[in-house]
Amino acid sequence: MEEKKVLLYTNDVCREFPVGDTVVHALNHVSVEIAQGELTILRGRSGSGKTTLLNILGGLDVPTSGSVTFMDQEISALSEARRDMLRRKNIGFVFQSVALMGHMSAYENVEFGLRIAGYPASLRAARARECLQMVGLEKRMHHRPSEMSGGEQQRVAIARAIAHKPRLLLADEPTAEVDSAMALQLMRLFLQLVANENIAMLMTTHDPSMMELGHHVYSLEDGAIQSEIHNDIDILEEGGNAK
Repeated sequence: MEEKKVLLYTNDVCREFPVGDTVVHALNHVSVEIAQGELTILRGRSGSGKTTLLNILGGLDVPTSGSVTFMDQEISALSEARRDMLRRKNIGFVFQSVALMGHMSAYENVEFGLRIAGYPASLRAARARECLQMVGLEKRMHHRPSEMSGGEQQRVAIARAIAHKPRLLLADEPTAEVDSAMALQLMRLFLQLVANENIAMLMTTHDPSMMELGHHVYSLEDGAIQSEIHNDIDILEEGGNAK
């Protein structure tokens, strides 16, 4: 099997937050790797440190100690302005709350995201349509979020996140608000995207049923990595099985 290129990795990352007279150790010496062309899952219960780690990996926060390296650059040492620029061009985010603009259609939401990312104006329309087609919403692109199901809204959010062609996609509990059938559809979509777009993806979840659906699974507990699993995954069949 061809070895995947590691796009992002952490080395001994710790994150502490002062709370009154005490210090909360949100992350304790966390070292993870996220490879290009793979879906990595970060599993843990609420309060385990998943979102804290996701924010650090995405350059939204910096570790108290340790380092984060993305595209051969230590981003934990960059200024906030340089982290913002790196995020805008190379990282896409999908949140549990889809955070779509309610007065905009699906197409307008994706196109607006491209504007913010500084994508060339002459290419925005075609790219927005292309991404909505990727997620199976080419016939719904002119509908507003209120006219869509929860699963459709999440797919619009995914289209928006990948539209500017990021190298890394970060998703925080993207299947938490949908039923199990839609969750499997979204997982199938994620696997197709990482393969076809050759991106690296990390998603957080507290759902143990997701353990077999990622190439690489880290379990986080009390801010520390407790286990690491490698799965031989390609895409999901219609029935939900990996192959």
